[in-house]
Amino acid sequence: KACEGNSAKLSCPNERYVYVYSASFGRTGYFTCPHPSSYNTSCTSIHSLTEVRLACEGRQTCSIRASIDVFGDPCVKTNKYLLVRYVCVKHPPSVYVRRACQGDNAVLSCPNGRVIKINRANYGRTEMHPCGHLTRPFQRLPDLNCSASTSMGVVQSRCENRISCVVPATNIVFGDPCNGTHKYLIVYYGCNVPSKRDRMLSPSNVSLNLLKTACQGKTRQLRCPNSKHIDVYWASYGRADYDTCPHVDRHNTSCTSIHSLTEVRLACGGRKTCWIKASNDVFGDPCNDTYKYLSVRFRCVRSPPPVYARRACQGNNLVLSCLYGHIMKIKRANYGRTESHPCGHSTSADLNCSALTSMSVVQSLCENRRSCIVPATNMAFYGDPCNGTHKYLMVYYSCDVPSDGTTTTSPVDFPLS
Repeated sequence: KACEGNSAKLSCPNERYVYVYSASFGRTGYFTCPHPSSYNTSCTSIHSLTEVRLACEGRQTCSIRASIDVFGDPCVKTNKYLLVRYVCVKHPPSVYVRRACQGDNAVLSCPNGRVIKINRANYGRTEMHPCGHLTRPFQRLPDLNCSASTSMGVVQSRCENRISCVVPATNIVFGDPCNGTHKYLIVYYGCNVPSKRDRMLSPSNVSLNLLKTACQGKTRQLRCPNSKHIDVYWASYGRADYDTCPHVDRHNTSCTSIHSLTEVRLACGGRKTCWIKASNDVFGDPCNDTYKYLSVRFRCVRSPPPVYARRACQGNNLVLSCLYGHIMKIKRANYGRTESHPCGHSTSADLNCSALTSMSVVQSLCENRRSCIVPATNMAFYGDPCNGTHKYLMVYYSCDVPSDGTTTTSPVDFPLS
């Protein structure tokens, strides 16, 4: 029990967890928390049980404040109190739910050496009540269809396969999905016994997530330490706020290129170091007359990706390579054009353009080698598959351990970068 303005503390002994089965914030009698302002004795907040469970369910100890900022005000001018009924259970819940209001931190944790598995996450707003921003007279109605597209990626990068983590509920971390609306972060997650793969992706093998930003026209380097590789999980070329890369042309603050993640992964995924330019030539122009910037979130992982993707525009060379002791296996290759965006030639292009020699040429130069160079030219692929269309070479390949333990030496050998 807690009278209005005070906090109720719930606790369980070791290896037991709080399970809340009843909660009421309001007033149902005169004698509990006596007060002169006890006008209404039949009121309770419909959010009582939800809020207490969010704060306490599955924990061994917690504290929740009896306040209209938490539960809303079910009876104006009446002094209220919080009543909570709970038991201490042996088994934690199968799914935890945690929420943090904008500007606060969401703290996620698992007991007994278990690791976090993120089921759902959203930074934005889908309900009117949470975080003390209810509708008031003359107050702007909040956007209730507000979800940051980065929600899952950011939370997973910070928390997946960890015993505990902290996620700031801020626009700096997620971007601003609905300007002018007060937001919150809500996360649903389970606590699982770690598998062999989970241990491989544990914090000892995966670095903390990193953020790099480049203003339009500038080039940014992404880099990982020895034995680790770049894993890009979010990228945005456009503009989401006024403060990053200040400029007079900040007209549109809700634009991003749909090609952002693809382009950064092509340039950097699986490498130890790479350079990427924040340019319309690379990403297209998502908002004309607005000065843009590139933001990239990535982590450094010990295991390289199962499949690499690399692209070279017509007239350039495509460089493919594997780590020492591994050889290339070509999965797919195409010299031609199947999309309008890549390589800065988006108009008057044949999008059904494929050189029949694509696989055979790339395999002859690269299959079973540690490294190779493939010129993206008509001459290399024995002709022009679509005259008048600017083409590019796209290759998907894996790096495998050779079955006989040997590696074919390529004419040009160089380190994986």
